[in-house]
Amino acid sequence: MHRLQSSNTWFVFLLIISLAITLGACNRATETPTPTPTITPIVSPTPFPTRTPTPYPLASSENPLVLGIVSEAGDQNASAAAEELVQILARITNYRMRSQTYRNYADLLTDLRAGKVHIVFLPPFTYLWARERNLVQPAFLTNHFGVYQYGGQFLANVNSNFTIYFDPAKNLNTTNAGIALQQFSEGRPCWVNKTSASGYVVPLGLLAEQGIKVKDGVITQSHTSVVRALYVNGICDFGATFATTGDPRTAAAITQDLTDVMNRVVIIYQIDPIIPNLNISFHTSVPKLIRDDLSFVMQSLVKDQKQLFSTANNYEISDIQPTDDTVYDPLRKYLTLSKVKLDTLIGK
Repeated sequence: MHRLQSSNTWFVFLLIISLAITLGACNRATETPTPTPTITPIVSPTPFPTRTPTPYPLASSENPLVLGIVSEAGDQNASAAAEELVQILARITNYRMRSQTYRNYADLLTDLRAGKVHIVFLPPFTYLWARERNLVQPAFLTNHFGVYQYGGQFLANVNSNFTIYFDPAKNLNTTNAGIALQQFSEGRPCWVNKTSASGYVVPLGLLAEQGIKVKDGVITQSHTSVVRALYVNGICDFGATFATTGDPRTAAAITQDLTDVMNRVVIIYQIDPIIPNLNISFHTSVPKLIRDDLSFVMQSLVKDQKQLFSTANNYEISDIQPTDDTVYDPLRKYLTLSKVKLDTLIGK
């Protein structure tokens, strides 16, 4: 009997444990898990595209081609001639154009760098400055007094005992520069000024090329003054002036009182015509089609309108001929040899 009660007790105890385990499992099965919070990314709104204005095409009414000229004296005739010239070009090409007159080359170059001027007339050293900065493309050289390029000459008093190596009858040198100029070694030159291509930069560069050292020169300020200084003798041993486009010895200011100057001041050696005249250049931003159109018209127009070309530039222009940058290589060489800084030659 006692064993039966004990067995029943264990049976009840095991039943209770079994029920507890079952209920616990049920509770765990029906327990709702805590939800993981969802993080919604913040998306920036798509920016509205900024409208880039479309530039007006060059040579249109809103963006005309600009021809720049320099008139240091503010010559109204020059400005009027330049404007008349662009109106003729505009009428023939149907490009919209206008002119702009500057009082100096520094101002013109400032606008050239800014792309505000597109067609320019440039003297040789000013062109080299602009070309170094990739601002311009040369199109034409102008014909000035019958030539497109000019040179220089070394002069001396006939009593200086220098050997003459130039034949005026044949207009030719009779020897090379190395031989002809060696006799100037340690001599004192008469120069025009330190910005003159033919009266300083090129002859000084040529002497340097031949390894010839000379004394500090006398600055006379003009080509005719070089001739006068050599005429009186004792101021300098030799001098340099322009040639090819003429001869300063034949200037009226010289011959009227120095009647025997051609016999007393003689050419020792003549420098080749390697200095380009005033050129016509386009800004590098001008499309080739526009350059070609304007070049064709200008070349056809210049002979009938050479007075407009000349007046606009205060520079005698009888014709133009196509050119490229290589024509400036000899001038570049002598500029380098002379050690003159290009920045000092703006306007020359």
